Amino acid sequence: MTAGHRPRDRVRVCVAVALGVTGVLWALSVPAAGWCWVCALAANFVAVSIVFPVVAAFLVVGRRLRTLRRVVVVVLIVQVAAVGWWMLQGRAPRASGPAAAGTLVRVVQSNTLTGGATPEAVLALLGGSGADVVALTEVSSDALERLRIDPEMLLRFPHRDVPPWKLTHTRLILSKWPIVPLVLRPDLPRGDPRRAIRLVRVLHEDGPFVVLLVHPRSPRTPARWREGNELLEAAIDAVRELAPGEPLVVLADLNSTPTGGRSRRLVEALGVDRCKPLLALDGTYPAGLPWPLRVAIDDAWVSGQWKVASWGTIAVPGSDHRAVGVDLQR
Repeated sequence: MTAGHRPRDRVRVCVAVALGVTGVLWALSVPAAGWCWVCALAANFVAVSIVFPVVAAFLVVGRRLRTLRRVVVVVLIVQVAAVGWWMLQGRAPRASGPAAAGTLVRVVQSNTLTGGATPEAVLALLGGSGADVVALTEVSSDALERLRIDPEMLLRFPHRDVPPWKLTHTRLILSKWPIVPLVLRPDLPRGDPRRAIRLVRVLHEDGPFVVLLVHPRSPRTPARWREGNELLEAAIDAVRELAPGEPLVVLADLNSTPTGGRSRRLVEALGVDRCKPLLALDGTYPAGLPWPLRVAIDDAWVSGQWKVASWGTIAVPGSDHRAVGVDLQR
Protein backbone atom coordinates (compact mmCIF):
# COMPACT_ATOMS: atom_id res chain seq x y z
CA MET A 1 0.00 0.00 0.00
CA THR A 2 1.49 3.32 -1.03
CA ALA A 3 1.55 6.34 1.19
CA GLY A 4 -0.79 8.15 -1.19
CA HIS A 5 -3.52 5.59 -0.64
CA ARG A 6 -3.42 5.49 3.17
CA PRO A 7 -5.56 8.56 3.98
CA ARG A 8 -8.24 7.46 1.51
CA ASP A 9 -8.21 3.92 2.91
CA ARG A 10 -8.48 5.27 6.45
CA VAL A 11 -11.64 7.10 5.44
CA ARG A 12 -13.04 3.95 3.82
CA VAL A 13 -12.26 1.95 6.96
CA CYS A 14 -13.99 4.48 9.22
CA VAL A 15 -17.06 4.70 6.99
CA ALA A 16 -17.29 0.92 6.54
CA VAL A 17 -16.99 0.32 10.29
CA ALA A 18 -19.60 2.99 11.05
CA LEU A 19 -22.03 1.51 8.51
CA GLY A 20 -21.48 -2.03 9.81
CA VAL A 21 -22.05 -1.00 13.43
CA THR A 22 -25.17 0.99 12.48
CA GLY A 23 -26.62 -1.97 10.59
CA VAL A 24 -25.97 -4.37 13.48
CA LEU A 25 -27.52 -2.01 16.04
CA TRP A 26 -30.57 -1.56 13.83
CA ALA A 27 -30.94 -5.32 13.42
CA LEU A 28 -30.74 -5.75 17.20
CA SER A 29 -33.79 -3.48 17.57
CA VAL A 30 -36.09 -6.42 16.78
CA PRO A 31 -35.58 -8.43 20.01
CA ALA A 32 -35.52 -5.16 21.98
CA ALA A 33 -38.72 -3.72 20.47
CA GLY A 34 -40.93 -4.78 23.37
CA TRP A 35 -39.23 -2.61 25.99
CA CYS A 36 -37.66 0.28 24.07
CA TRP A 37 -39.68 2.90 22.17
CA VAL A 38 -36.88 3.81 19.75
CA CYS A 39 -36.21 0.11 19.15
CA ALA A 40 -39.91 -0.44 18.48
CA LEU A 41 -39.87 2.21 15.76
CA ALA A 42 -36.66 0.84 14.22
CA ALA A 43 -37.86 -2.79 14.27
CA ASN A 44 -40.74 -1.96 11.96
CA PHE A 45 -38.26 -1.09 9.20
CA VAL A 46 -35.44 -3.49 10.02
CA ALA A 47 -35.20 -4.82 6.45
CA VAL A 48 -33.61 -1.48 5.51
CA SER A 49 -30.72 -2.23 7.88
CA ILE A 50 -29.31 -4.71 5.36
CA VAL A 51 -28.34 -1.76 3.15
CA PHE A 52 -25.66 -0.67 5.62
CA PRO A 53 -23.38 -3.76 5.53
CA VAL A 54 -23.98 -4.01 1.76
CA VAL A 55 -22.61 -0.48 1.29
CA ALA A 56 -19.77 -1.24 3.72
CA ALA A 57 -18.84 -4.32 1.68
CA PHE A 58 -18.89 -2.23 -1.51
CA LEU A 59 -16.49 0.29 0.07
CA VAL A 60 -13.83 -2.31 0.93
CA VAL A 61 -14.15 -4.70 -2.03
CA GLY A 62 -11.02 -4.77 -4.17
CA ARG A 63 -8.99 -2.99 -1.49
CA ARG A 64 -6.00 -4.32 0.44
CA LEU A 65 -8.10 -4.43 3.59
CA ARG A 66 -8.37 -8.18 3.88
CA THR A 67 -9.23 -8.37 7.57
CA LEU A 68 -11.87 -5.69 7.30
CA ARG A 69 -13.32 -7.34 4.18
CA ARG A 70 -13.71 -10.62 6.05
CA VAL A 71 -15.37 -8.90 9.01
CA VAL A 72 -17.76 -6.96 6.79
CA VAL A 73 -18.72 -10.10 4.84
CA VAL A 74 -19.36 -12.03 8.06
CA VAL A 75 -21.48 -9.17 9.45
CA LEU A 76 -23.43 -9.02 6.20
CA ILE A 77 -24.14 -12.77 6.19
CA VAL A 78 -25.16 -12.84 9.86
CA GLN A 79 -27.37 -9.78 9.51
CA VAL A 80 -29.14 -11.02 6.37
CA ALA A 81 -29.74 -14.38 8.06
CA ALA A 82 -31.10 -12.75 11.23
CA VAL A 83 -33.40 -10.31 9.39
CA GLY A 84 -34.58 -13.09 7.08
CA TRP A 85 -35.36 -15.31 10.05
CA TRP A 86 -37.34 -12.56 11.79
CA MET A 87 -39.30 -11.84 8.61
CA LEU A 88 -40.12 -15.54 8.14
CA GLN A 89 -41.33 -16.08 11.69
CA GLY A 90 -45.07 -16.15 12.31
CA ARG A 91 -46.20 -16.65 8.70
CA ALA A 92 -49.47 -18.55 8.22
CA PRO A 93 -49.29 -21.72 6.09
CA ARG A 94 -50.69 -21.64 2.58
CA ALA A 95 -53.67 -23.76 1.55
CA SER A 96 -52.49 -26.44 -0.86
CA GLY A 97 -55.78 -27.91 -2.04
CA PRO A 98 -58.74 -26.39 -3.86
CA ALA A 99 -61.22 -24.25 -1.98
CA ALA A 100 -63.75 -27.07 -2.06
CA ALA A 101 -61.47 -29.19 0.13
CA GLY A 102 -62.46 -27.22 3.22
CA THR A 103 -64.46 -24.34 4.64
CA LEU A 104 -63.57 -21.10 2.85
CA VAL A 105 -64.11 -17.83 4.70
CA ARG A 106 -63.25 -14.43 3.25
CA VAL A 107 -62.33 -11.75 5.78
CA VAL A 108 -61.61 -8.07 5.18
CA GLN A 109 -59.93 -5.57 7.50
CA SER A 110 -59.91 -1.85 6.75
CA ASN A 111 -59.04 1.45 8.41
CA THR A 112 -61.54 3.74 6.69
CA LEU A 113 -61.47 7.23 8.17
CA THR A 114 -57.94 8.55 8.11
CA GLY A 115 -57.73 10.64 4.97
CA GLY A 116 -61.50 10.96 4.62
CA ALA A 117 -63.12 7.85 3.11
CA THR A 118 -66.75 8.78 2.39
CA PRO A 119 -69.73 6.59 3.35
CA GLU A 120 -70.10 5.77 -0.36
CA ALA A 121 -66.48 4.57 -0.49
CA VAL A 122 -67.00 2.38 2.59
CA LEU A 123 -70.16 0.82 1.15
CA ALA A 124 -68.45 0.28 -2.21
CA LEU A 125 -65.58 -1.48 -0.45
CA LEU A 126 -67.95 -3.81 1.39
CA GLY A 127 -70.15 -4.44 -1.63
CA GLY A 128 -67.27 -5.34 -3.93
CA SER A 129 -65.03 -7.23 -1.52
CA GLY A 130 -66.95 -10.51 -1.44
CA ALA A 131 -66.33 -10.60 2.30
CA ASP A 132 -68.07 -12.88 4.78
CA VAL A 133 -66.67 -11.13 7.86
CA VAL A 134 -65.50 -7.51 7.94
CA ALA A 135 -63.59 -5.57 10.59
CA LEU A 136 -63.65 -1.78 10.24
CA THR A 137 -61.65 0.68 12.30
CA GLU A 138 -61.96 4.46 12.51
CA VAL A 139 -65.42 4.47 10.96
CA SER A 140 -66.96 7.94 10.73
CA SER A 141 -70.40 8.62 12.18
CA ASP A 142 -71.79 9.22 8.67
CA ALA A 143 -70.51 5.86 7.42
CA LEU A 144 -71.80 4.17 10.56
CA GLU A 145 -75.27 5.58 10.02
CA ARG A 146 -75.29 4.41 6.40
CA LEU A 147 -74.25 0.92 7.47
CA ARG A 148 -77.10 0.83 9.99
CA ILE A 149 -79.82 1.64 7.46
CA ASP A 150 -78.57 0.62 4.00
CA PRO A 151 -80.79 -2.26 2.76
CA GLU A 152 -78.02 -3.99 0.80
CA MET A 153 -75.64 -3.89 3.75
CA LEU A 154 -78.33 -5.15 6.13
CA LEU A 155 -78.98 -8.05 3.78
CA ARG A 156 -75.31 -8.80 3.16
CA PHE A 157 -74.20 -8.42 6.81
CA PRO A 158 -77.24 -8.98 9.03
CA HIS A 159 -75.12 -9.70 12.11
CA ARG A 160 -72.86 -7.06 13.67
CA ASP A 161 -71.05 -5.95 16.76
CA VAL A 162 -71.68 -2.21 16.48
CA PRO A 163 -71.61 0.34 19.31
CA PRO A 164 -75.13 1.38 20.36
CA TRP A 165 -74.11 5.02 20.52
CA LYS A 166 -73.27 7.54 17.80
CA LEU A 167 -69.51 7.81 17.74
CA THR A 168 -66.77 8.69 15.29
CA HIS A 169 -63.52 6.76 14.94
CA THR A 170 -65.30 3.64 16.15
CA ARG A 171 -64.66 -0.05 15.51
CA LEU A 172 -67.15 -2.67 14.37
CA ILE A 173 -67.47 -6.22 13.06
CA LEU A 174 -69.94 -7.21 10.34
CA SER A 175 -70.80 -10.84 9.56
CA LYS A 176 -73.04 -12.85 7.25
CA TRP A 177 -73.30 -15.47 10.02
CA PRO A 178 -74.70 -15.01 13.53
CA ILE A 179 -72.25 -13.70 16.11
CA VAL A 180 -72.07 -13.73 19.90
CA PRO A 181 -70.16 -10.80 21.49
CA LEU A 182 -67.72 -12.08 24.11
CA VAL A 183 -66.79 -8.65 25.47
CA LEU A 184 -69.87 -6.70 26.63
CA ARG A 185 -68.72 -3.12 26.71
CA PRO A 186 -71.70 -1.70 28.65
CA ASP A 187 -70.71 -3.98 31.54
CA LEU A 188 -67.17 -2.62 31.67
CA PRO A 189 -66.19 0.45 33.73
CA ARG A 190 -65.09 3.61 31.98
CA GLY A 191 -61.36 3.49 31.31
CA ASP A 192 -61.23 -0.29 30.93
CA PRO A 193 -59.06 -0.90 27.81
CA ARG A 194 -61.28 -3.83 26.78
CA ARG A 195 -63.96 -1.32 25.79
CA ALA A 196 -61.79 -0.53 22.74
CA ILE A 197 -61.69 -4.09 21.38
CA ARG A 198 -64.27 -6.24 19.60
CA LEU A 199 -64.24 -9.94 20.41
CA VAL A 200 -67.00 -12.12 18.97
CA ARG A 201 -67.74 -15.77 18.29
CA VAL A 202 -68.95 -16.36 14.73
CA LEU A 203 -71.49 -19.21 14.54
CA HIS A 204 -70.44 -20.73 11.24
CA GLU A 205 -72.35 -23.80 10.04
CA ASP A 206 -69.12 -25.83 9.86
CA GLY A 207 -68.07 -24.86 13.35
CA PRO A 208 -67.69 -21.60 15.28
CA PHE A 209 -64.60 -19.43 15.30
CA VAL A 210 -63.59 -16.28 17.17
CA VAL A 211 -62.78 -12.90 15.66
CA LEU A 212 -60.75 -10.24 17.49
CA LEU A 213 -60.61 -6.65 16.28
CA VAL A 214 -58.02 -4.41 17.93
CA HIS A 215 -56.46 -1.12 16.86
CA PRO A 216 -53.58 0.10 19.07
CA ARG A 217 -52.48 3.70 18.61
CA SER A 218 -49.53 4.43 16.33
CA PRO A 219 -46.26 4.64 18.30
CA ARG A 220 -45.44 8.21 17.30
CA THR A 221 -44.58 9.16 20.87
CA PRO A 222 -43.50 7.10 23.88
CA ALA A 223 -46.90 7.72 25.53
CA ARG A 224 -48.84 6.52 22.46
CA TRP A 225 -46.52 3.51 22.18
CA ARG A 226 -47.17 2.50 25.81
CA GLU A 227 -50.92 3.08 25.48
CA GLY A 228 -51.09 0.95 22.34
CA ASN A 229 -49.09 -1.84 23.96
CA GLU A 230 -51.45 -1.83 26.97
CA LEU A 231 -54.45 -2.18 24.65
CA LEU A 232 -52.81 -5.10 22.85
CA GLU A 233 -52.11 -6.83 26.17
CA ALA A 234 -55.74 -6.33 27.22
CA ALA A 235 -56.88 -7.92 23.97
CA ILE A 236 -54.52 -10.86 24.46
CA ASP A 237 -55.79 -11.40 28.01
CA ALA A 238 -59.42 -11.27 26.81
CA VAL A 239 -58.81 -14.00 24.21
CA ARG A 240 -56.99 -16.17 26.74
CA GLU A 241 -59.80 -15.78 29.25
CA LEU A 242 -62.89 -15.95 27.02
CA ALA A 243 -61.88 -18.09 24.03
CA PRO A 244 -58.88 -20.28 24.90
CA GLY A 245 -58.01 -22.81 22.21
CA GLU A 246 -60.80 -21.80 19.82
CA PRO A 247 -60.12 -21.16 16.12
CA LEU A 248 -59.11 -17.51 16.02
CA VAL A 249 -58.91 -14.76 13.42
CA VAL A 250 -57.37 -11.42 14.43
CA LEU A 251 -58.19 -8.47 12.16
CA ALA A 252 -56.19 -5.39 13.06
CA ASP A 253 -54.36 -2.24 12.17
CA LEU A 254 -51.60 -2.94 14.68
CA ASN A 255 -49.41 -0.07 13.48
CA SER A 256 -46.72 -2.74 13.28
CA THR A 257 -44.98 -4.49 10.40
CA PRO A 258 -44.21 -8.25 10.60
CA THR A 259 -40.87 -7.52 12.31
CA GLY A 260 -42.40 -4.92 14.65
CA GLY A 261 -42.76 -5.55 18.37
CA ARG A 262 -46.57 -5.61 18.46
CA SER A 263 -46.90 -8.10 15.62
CA ARG A 264 -44.27 -10.38 17.14
CA ARG A 265 -45.93 -10.08 20.57
CA LEU A 266 -49.33 -11.07 19.17
CA VAL A 267 -47.82 -14.06 17.36
CA GLU A 268 -45.96 -15.20 20.47
CA ALA A 269 -48.77 -14.65 22.98
CA LEU A 270 -51.71 -16.17 21.08
CA GLY A 271 -49.94 -18.69 18.86
CA VAL A 272 -51.28 -17.04 15.70
CA ASP A 273 -49.53 -16.52 12.37
CA ARG A 274 -49.61 -13.50 10.09
CA CYS A 275 -51.45 -14.00 6.79
CA LYS A 276 -49.34 -11.75 4.55
CA PRO A 277 -47.01 -13.97 2.48
CA LEU A 278 -43.35 -13.06 2.67
CA LEU A 279 -43.10 -12.66 -1.10
CA ALA A 280 -46.24 -10.54 -1.43
CA LEU A 281 -44.59 -7.25 -2.41
CA ASP A 282 -47.31 -5.01 -1.07
CA GLY A 283 -48.30 -2.99 1.99
CA THR A 284 -51.19 -0.97 3.33
CA TYR A 285 -49.87 2.42 4.51
CA PRO A 286 -49.55 5.08 3.16
CA ALA A 287 -51.94 3.99 0.43
CA GLY A 288 -50.78 6.68 -2.00
CA LEU A 289 -47.18 5.44 -2.14
CA PRO A 290 -45.89 2.43 -4.09
CA TRP A 291 -44.23 -0.60 -2.49
CA PRO A 292 -41.67 -0.69 -0.85
CA LEU A 293 -42.57 2.73 0.57
CA ARG A 294 -45.98 1.33 1.57
CA VAL A 295 -45.56 -0.78 4.72
CA ALA A 296 -47.71 -3.65 5.99
CA ILE A 297 -49.30 -2.49 9.24
CA ASP A 298 -52.83 -3.84 8.55
CA ASP A 299 -53.38 -7.59 8.32
CA ALA A 300 -55.07 -10.75 9.53
CA TRP A 301 -53.52 -13.23 11.97
CA VAL A 302 -54.89 -16.77 12.34
CA SER A 303 -54.55 -19.73 14.67
CA GLY A 304 -53.30 -23.13 13.55
CA GLN A 305 -56.74 -24.35 12.44
CA TRP A 306 -56.55 -22.05 9.40
CA LYS A 307 -54.59 -21.87 6.16
CA VAL A 308 -54.37 -18.93 3.77
CA ALA A 309 -55.88 -19.52 0.32
CA SER A 310 -55.26 -15.95 -0.91
CA TRP A 311 -54.09 -12.57 0.37
CA GLY A 312 -54.23 -9.12 -1.18
CA THR A 313 -54.80 -5.42 -0.57
CA ILE A 314 -57.81 -3.38 -1.71
CA ALA A 315 -57.92 0.33 -2.52
CA VAL A 316 -60.29 2.42 -0.38
CA PRO A 317 -60.88 5.82 -2.04
CA GLY A 318 -60.26 8.63 0.44
CA SER A 319 -58.42 6.54 3.03
CA ASP A 320 -54.65 6.56 3.42
CA HIS A 321 -54.80 2.85 4.28
CA ARG A 322 -55.41 0.04 1.83
CA ALA A 323 -57.73 -2.68 3.08
CA VAL A 324 -56.64 -6.31 3.36
CA GLY A 325 -58.73 -9.19 1.98
CA VAL A 326 -57.87 -12.76 2.95
CA ASP A 327 -59.44 -16.08 1.96
CA LEU A 328 -59.07 -18.58 4.80
CA GLN A 329 -59.50 -22.33 4.60
CA ARG A 330 -59.91 -24.94 7.31
